[in-house]
Amino acid sequence: MRFAFSISILLVVLLFCIPCTAVTTLSGRVYDGMLGDESTPAPGMTISCFCAPQAQDPMIMSPWGPQIGQSVTDAAGYWEIPVSQTCPFYLIIISSSPDPHSWEGVSSVDGKVIGTQMIEYAGPLAGKTLTGNKFWYRTEKFTGSVFKGDPIDESFPLAGIDISCHCAGLPVDPDPTVPLSLGLPVGQTQTDPSGYWEIFPVSGCSPFYVLMAEIPAGSPLFATGATSVGGDAVRPTMIQYGDIGGIDVLQGKVLTGNKFWFSDTPNGSGPTPPQPPAQPPAQPQAPGTSPPPAQVTSPPPDPGQPPEPQPLTGMIVTGRVFHGPPGPEEFPLEGVPMELFCSAIPDDPGTSIGMVETDAEGWYELVVADACGFYTIIALPEGDVIMAQAPGGDVIDGNRIRLPSPLHEHVLHENNFWVETAMPPGEEEPAPGVEESARAGGDMALLYTGLVAVVILAIIAVLLIERRKPREPGEK
Repeated sequence: MRFAFSISILLVVLLFCIPCTAVTTLSGRVYDGMLGDESTPAPGMTISCFCAPQAQDPMIMSPWGPQIGQSVTDAAGYWEIPVSQTCPFYLIIISSSPDPHSWEGVSSVDGKVIGTQMIEYAGPLAGKTLTGNKFWYRTEKFTGSVFKGDPIDESFPLAGIDISCHCAGLPVDPDPTVPLSLGLPVGQTQTDPSGYWEIFPVSGCSPFYVLMAEIPAGSPLFATGATSVGGDAVRPTMIQYGDIGGIDVLQGKVLTGNKFWFSDTPNGSGPTPPQPPAQPPAQPQAPGTSPPPAQVTSPPPDPGQPPEPQPLTGMIVTGRVFHGPPGPEEFPLEGVPMELFCSAIPDDPGTSIGMVETDAEGWYELVVADACGFYTIIALPEGDVIMAQAPGGDVIDGNRIRLPSPLHEHVLHENNFWVETAMPPGEEEPAPGVEESARAGGDMALLYTGLVAVVILAIIAVLLIERRKPREPGEK
């Protein structure tokens, strides 16, 4: 009886100590984009954990120690690393990516952020939040457009313009007469029918990237200017990113909106406006004849009347739709219906002349198919519009932007909307693997509880059987 009782007690102790040996797990996500932008998960990224003997000094490279775990992000950018070893410090490091990139930053709840690729936890890990360790990297892709006319005029996109990206060891001299010293192109493309271009991927350059726009051989066009958001327009055909001594050349910089302009006149002026026909000189009136009939001229247009429709069609009105207020927390909204209306007077929405839906990055493009006095852009999201933006028109209300004719005199891009929806993008479902892990953990807990109950009942049964056995004479 004593032996059976001892075995039973040992089994109970072992069962209750099983949770004490459970493996601790570090987890988080990786995103492709600027720091704080969680709209684009980054699959295929390698995350490693090291057992470090001492805390890391950001100014001095300290030993990482042996690697104790590794993970690769799934389709939702999620990763997790089981940690079964006791260490003075744990270093979580993002170490690779499948394409050219720049590291943008890190965030953690209870870990210490070191640089743009590392999170440090001081041991022991008990009682600390080990989830929500996030990394951001950004695919290096330059984008922009090319137009015909004077700078700022985006009415006439140019197709077939050659765009190339070069690595440079020295900054480009703004003087066009100074010879260039550029390496071979690390990326090349041509503008499409809407004038848009993108170069992807771009190999890592240091300390300068140089974007160059060139007209095809034999084309009668002349460069008139360039603009950039995150770079510097150093020549009419060149935009430069970087600086002497730069390490992360593109980190935190806007790589979109790089624009070039060309004209068919050397001085860069736009198309020459039509001139009125020359009037012949007045002839002397012969004696006894009637004077010639006076030339009838049309009166100037009444300022109170709507403008006459302009025969300029085929132009493109663009913009984006976001979730949330403007700023780092905004998310692009995909699938938002956008409709363009044409009317003769400002207060009349008129008739629909085009409808599209926003793409994965929240972009939409509406092509002008008819000449109108006024054009109205209407956003139809599932939610309330917080605000709208119209650099070249008027915001009528949260859902409507009005652009007057003629369109070639107004900015047609960046007609943006910000929407407040019930659920931000990406929060509808848990990350793949998280729900399964939680379900598996619940099943294990239920199985463990049942096993403990069975063992306890078995012990009780053994004790009752032993108690009811007839005792031999002289047995105590």
